[in-house]
Amino acid sequence: MGNHNEVIWPWNLAMIALVILLFKDNERETIPKAIRSSNTGAQLTFGTMIVLIGVMPWYSTQKKWDDYLSFHLYSGQGHRCVFIFFPNGEKKLPGNYPKFFLHDPPKLRELSIDAWAYQELKVPAVTDDRVLLQRCKLMIEKGGFTNRDCFIHHDASHNERKGVLRHNPSVIIKMKKLPLLPGVATP
Repeated sequence: MGNHNEVIWPWNLAMIALVILLFKDNERETIPKAIRSSNTGAQLTFGTMIVLIGVMPWYSTQKKWDDYLSFHLYSGQGHRCVFIFFPNGEKKLPGNYPKFFLHDPPKLRELSIDAWAYQELKVPAVTDDRVLLQRCKLMIEKGGFTNRDCFIHHDASHNERKGVLRHNPSVIIKMKKLPLLPGVATP
């Protein structure tokens, strides 16, 4: 075990504890028994579980429900947006950001939101398009970045970088949603 993501252990232990606490008084309650039961709480619990586990992941394939809520958080199949800074844009960053740069090329500096999330929070960044777009907009607005400071490299992390787009800050700020990547299969 490489201690890649230590937050998973307490999370899993908390989930085990919740199962014990929530279902300790139930006597081997099965789904059919719970549905026929007069116990409204049992019916509601199992109905909710069926919807969340059985139905909602299908909605994520239709882009009507966030992927990270449907077992995709650790799948490595999300999109990513990476900020590429020119020297003048790098100067606008607060002092703690340079530790999150991925590469040290002579003229451009790469700030990966996913690498940043792993280093700071020990979890992957949420990669749903609407969340990525909001994160990019917020960073551009807070930093006051212009087209002369940086650009955003947008690709899909699961397919050898097929379907790459480059967005300027002025374009990102006006977007309502991220455009589809060329050459990347969509549901």
